[in-house]
Amino acid sequence: MIGVGGNVIFGVLQNLPKVRGKLVLIHSSELTGTIVALLCEFAGAKAIQFFHNGRALQRASLSGVLHLIWGGMLRRLSAVFAVNSDIKNDVASLSDGQVSAVVVNPFIPPQGSELNLGAFATSFQSENIYVGWCGIASGERAGIYGLDFFLDAVSRVADFVPRVVAVIGAGGELDLDVMPKSVADRVRMLSRQIVVVPPEVPFAAVMTKLSVFVRPTLSDGDAVSVREALALGARVLASDVVNRPDDVEVYKGGDLEDCVSKLVAMLDFRRIHGDASLMHDVALPAGFLYDASPECVLDIMKAAQRSA
Repeated sequence: MIGVGGNVIFGVLQNLPKVRGKLVLIHSSELTGTIVALLCEFAGAKAIQFFHNGRALQRASLSGVLHLIWGGMLRRLSAVFAVNSDIKNDVASLSDGQVSAVVVNPFIPPQGSELNLGAFATSFQSENIYVGWCGIASGERAGIYGLDFFLDAVSRVADFVPRVVAVIGAGGELDLDVMPKSVADRVRMLSRQIVVVPPEVPFAAVMTKLSVFVRPTLSDGDAVSVREALALGARVLASDVVNRPDDVEVYKGGDLEDCVSKLVAMLDFRRIHGDASLMHDVALPAGFLYDASPECVLDIMKAAQRSA
């Protein structure tokens, strides 16, 4: 199995003799992945490309030359997998109907040791409300995962939910020196409202403690983390940059106000704590706790900002 990224093509070229007679699964939704898969085919392997996102396919379909080249390359592969029917249709469109991708859901519900928090369980207090994020926090791909956006949203939600805590899974301790300055500044500002998941703790186990898992990506595939959160009982709020599972609440990608309003609405205090006193003393419109619609929450936020 190969995840395509960085200098992977150079690495594959070096190791092509080793793939002869083997089945190679390429996890990539880009043309680069198709090139790697085709190289493996030429070296005597059976190559399968697994698409988790259809955006690059859609863009290529609009380009005459790229449409012709990429579609022709896909037709030479042993098989193509897609995580959903929409991406299967994108593959068919790019290949002029000559490649029928197999829809495969790669999600396997976590179990056993994957759900063991160990000593980290003491980091969660019953009186707090935990909202989670996981992804890449530094490097060239960090912006896609939206940690800064997530922290902005949590800081805004904290004006109405004083016991909200952000739980961050970034594969280990947050190195503020290598993170974008805007993100590092937000981490410092919210340090008392943040729990960072250590690398030895499975984030799937953390999801059992979340009220809401937030997926604020700017581009995405069929995210396994979203399916894990749903399977483990957490509600999910995600950007609308791709089709999401039916039980996911979506907000307009990149729209902070839409995200914040829907996140506050999802944190139903009567259901979680049965105690409306957890909220700050803000003049709430009549019936707020019974009808926490996004429009209602926006009205509250704007009223609070005017009175600040």
